[in-house]
Amino acid sequence: MYSTASGEQVIGSGGAVATSTPGGTSTYVATGPVAAGTVPGTLPWVMMAQAGTAGAAGTDGTVGATGAPGPVGLTGATGAPGPIGATGATGATGATGAPGPQGPQGAAGTNGTNGTNGTGFNFRGAFNTSTAYATNDVVTYAPAGNITYNVNLTFGSQGSAVGTITTDGTIGVLNTSNIVSWNLTLADSPTNSTLLTPSNSAFSSGNYNTGGQPNSDFSATPTNLTFTYVNGGFWGVSGASGQFCMTDWSNCFGPIAYGTWSINGDSQWTYSGASGTQIVGTGGTVATPVTSTYVATGPVAAGTVPGTLPWVMMAQAGAAGTNGAAGPAGPEGIPGLNGLSVTGPQGPAGPQGPAGPQGPAGGGVATPQTPTIASLQGTYSFHYSTLENYSMCAPSGTSAFSGASFETVVGAMTFDGNGNLVVSGTDYNRVPDVITLPNGTICSPPFGPPTTMTTSGATYTVNADGTGTMNMNDGDLPYSFIIGGTTANGIVRSTILFNTGANNQGLPSAANPGLHNTGTGTAVLQ
Repeated sequence: MYSTASGEQVIGSGGAVATSTPGGTSTYVATGPVAAGTVPGTLPWVMMAQAGTAGAAGTDGTVGATGAPGPVGLTGATGAPGPIGATGATGATGATGAPGPQGPQGAAGTNGTNGTNGTGFNFRGAFNTSTAYATNDVVTYAPAGNITYNVNLTFGSQGSAVGTITTDGTIGVLNTSNIVSWNLTLADSPTNSTLLTPSNSAFSSGNYNTGGQPNSDFSATPTNLTFTYVNGGFWGVSGASGQFCMTDWSNCFGPIAYGTWSINGDSQWTYSGASGTQIVGTGGTVATPVTSTYVATGPVAAGTVPGTLPWVMMAQAGAAGTNGAAGPAGPEGIPGLNGLSVTGPQGPAGPQGPAGPQGPAGGGVATPQTPTIASLQGTYSFHYSTLENYSMCAPSGTSAFSGASFETVVGAMTFDGNGNLVVSGTDYNRVPDVITLPNGTICSPPFGPPTTMTTSGATYTVNADGTGTMNMNDGDLPYSFIIGGTTANGIVRSTILFNTGANNQGLPSAANPGLHNTGTGTAVLQ
């Protein structure tokens, strides 16, 4: 049987190569020349020794040492992104960064409305009890000095009250408000005492069994304090550590008496009976009065003393300084001439020696002094305001249009103590930028923006009553002022400035537009 065929036909497939095994190789010898490519087993090749059959497999040999690692393979492709994890907790706030640079300055705000000019003060000199005063009148006044009395009382078997009581200078019947200070050591035995002062105790008065009421039992003269035991009243001073009492009733002690109670909490009475009038303090010493300056904040009836409303203190006097040391005694005068006769009259006394030099000034706060030109020296900060009348766009000597503006000057004044003055500051005027006159003319005001000014050749004077003048050497009338108090060495602390009339520049005109009206101000020592 057969089949027809054409082209190329596969006869066999899946060829399997026999595995070569050790000892499976045979040996051949060429018996003649062998052309290239003639494999053994084909003449002229002849087998010399045929390979035997493969023996049984031997046992596995020991595993050889691990070879060196091969080179790292190429990086595989990046895998797909994993899912987003949960949000972590918020971290701690970082430190504040340094401030950024300052931004540019903003535009200036609009000017505020000008305030109303204050009312000037009227200096009236020393206070007079017979004179009524008006609002803004200013006076000087020295109230009565305090009086200090010495207290040295004994009572009971071993009790005592020793020290001082100081009043406000009131003469006659006293109220508790007239007692301004005290320093009293109270004792009920040689080993038990306490000190009462305004810091730990208070004075009180009353009638019969009711406290907190005035009475006429305690009174003062310039030299003595006395208590009268006739009206059923009582006075005392008490603190947490003890009490001293004088009574014309049985409220402090059983009988009418004076003494102490419960010194340092010992709950013991120590007293002596009393009657009539008893001297409590002696040797009254009057403090030197000092002069202060007061202003009336309303109308003042005659006899209303400064320190009582509507008077208000403007400048308080300092405490008096200690007295300076006495100057040395002057040299002894020249003896008089002897008489011509041995028995003649005694010659005239020699002339008095010259006075010794004045002792040095005392220390502490200076005694009030009469103001002089040397009292006003140093640099003072000042603020001055006035109302300016002006005219503009007018022919010389006429006033086609006029108006008013507020003028304010702030700066510094330097006084040299010899009458010379330097003033420097900034002058502010407030008027409309452009004004249309009734005749249709449009013109600019005579005052421009704020200007810096400095005087040249200004002078000043100081009067003994604390008033004075300043001449700015600019054609204006002098400015007046009142001294408002001095420092410890007599230098003026402050002044009140005012100007009360027009300047002397003549009629207003286009070339001379300003006329000054009343103005006020203040200067304070820097």
